[in-house]
Amino acid sequence: MDQDQLADLQSDFILSVRAVERDDDGKLLRGDALRNKIVDLYTPPMLFCKKLLRHAALHQSLLTLLLKRDVSIPIDSTQRSVINLAQGLYVDSGAT
Repeated sequence: MDQDQLADLQSDFILSVRAVERDDDGKLLRGDALRNKIVDLYTPPMLFCKKLLRHAALHQSLLTLLLKRDVSIPIDSTQRSVINLAQGLYVDSGAT
């Protein structure tokens, strides 16, 4: 994805996710620690706003990153990645 095509909000989202995937010592977060940090920093309206929803690749990339970092997110292959992401982060985890 060409960064020139992204709005400032979308670019900021990508950069902020890259920043939160590490702890204060620079170590990569995994599993529940990463999930909790994402849930704490990004409310559902923030993560699923219209400007971010325009680029499904952003949510797919976040979902892929979380799965690679051992965050347990149930995947329903009949659903879009944004739905799997929302349910995995906010519904199935019990976050509000």
